[in-house]
Amino acid sequence: NGEGVAQDEAVAFEWFLKAAMNGSVEGMLNAARCYSSGEGVSVDKTKAFEWYASAAEEESIIALFQLAICFDNGEGTQQNKKKAFECFLKAAEGGNVAGMYATGCCYEDGLVVSQNKSKSYHWFTKAASQGNVAAMYKVGTCLYTGQGVAQDKSIAFDWFTKAASNGNVDAMRSVGVCYENGDGVEQDSAKAYGWFMKAVNNGDIEAIVKIGECHFYGKGVTEDKAQGFDLFMKAANNGNTVGMCKVAQCYSTGQGTTQDK
Repeated sequence: NGEGVAQDEAVAFEWFLKAAMNGSVEGMLNAARCYSSGEGVSVDKTKAFEWYASAAEEESIIALFQLAICFDNGEGTQQNKKKAFECFLKAAEGGNVAGMYATGCCYEDGLVVSQNKSKSYHWFTKAASQGNVAAMYKVGTCLYTGQGVAQDKSIAFDWFTKAASNGNVDAMRSVGVCYENGDGVEQDSAKAYGWFMKAVNNGDIEAIVKIGECHFYGKGVTEDKAQGFDLFMKAANNGNTVGMCKVAQCYSTGQGTTQDK
């Protein structure tokens, strides 16, 4: 970090490597990180994998998670999704929050391990309780849809709000949907519009369609079909298929734009 001495990544790497070769787990983790990112040494994903493996043998939970990433992406080793899941699970069981979230995702999609919505909810909840924002959104989604847990849109709304307040864009849009439909909270079109705008301002394309609908139908804002059409077009031009369908409907009916069947 250049504290107390001139910063020199190459020298730092040499000392990390020396510590690693003398059995220091911290040295192994840092040597692996340097090989992976090219800090002070040429990028070598294979050596990075080898040092993460050595650290994992010393029961480093962080190293287990990094090994999972290597197996998952095929970095420094042959891609092996099954081994990735095994490492994610071990890391999760060892208290690694990112590992908890990843394990939940594996059980959710069922691509590597048998799909189990109950187990995915379990791991998402554990990660969320440790502050993982993405997991907070996942917990909200499980509760909203009743996947792996009894449906409870009120508690789902609370989790969406918590995730949204911590910057999760998908959750911002979901809070808006809850206010829009009165799911788990009193229906409020103005608040729905406000949350959709927050999502849009944070780069969410799906929320552009929602804002378009608000303007088109006058939900939470003054009706303006032309502005609604413009927003549908913006979403469509960004690859959103719902926006594309909305644009087509507008041209078909002549609402918000000149009719062109």
